[in-house]
Amino acid sequence: MGKLQILPKEVDLAAVDLPHLSGACLPICYMSDYSVLALLVDKFQESVRLLEEHRYFLSKSSPAVEVVIENAEYMRKMFCLLKTGGIDFTLTDIADQIYQG
Repeated sequence: MGKLQILPKEVDLAAVDLPHLSGACLPICYMSDYSVLALLVDKFQESVRLLEEHRYFLSKSSPAVEVVIENAEYMRKMFCLLKTGGIDFTLTDIADQIYQG
């Protein structure tokens, strides 16, 4: 089980203090292979409403919501639900704001 951040596509990631990164301990070898996946959606409020209606467990933290992912099939079903709801989304790495010298 894991968690996935959902954010509006228009958010400026460099200006956002994402709670899961704030004060987080980075892995020892983070410079070689470290990423934080998030789902950027074009209709943020509609996405939240749709996921809540279908009983996805969400925790809200401005400007994001975090969804608990039970397994790969659960995530695939969530993607299908969003597509069916007319929501455009991109799964992307949001750890690009971390210096990886």
